[in-house]
Amino acid sequence: MTQRRYLLGVDISTSVVKAAIFNEDGNLVSLSQQEYRFQHPKTGYPGVNP
Repeated sequence: MTQRRYLLGVDISTSVVKAAIFNEDGNLVSLSQQEYRFQHPKTGYPGVNP
């Protein structure tokens, strides 16, 4: 049995996290994204609760 190899790419921006999986030929296998919001526990102190 041949083992397949994949590449995972992750993009974390200011409001969305995206993840993409590519096969060895560079073809997209799967793509997902999730939005998130910044929290402001104190004025001028934005943060994210993972």
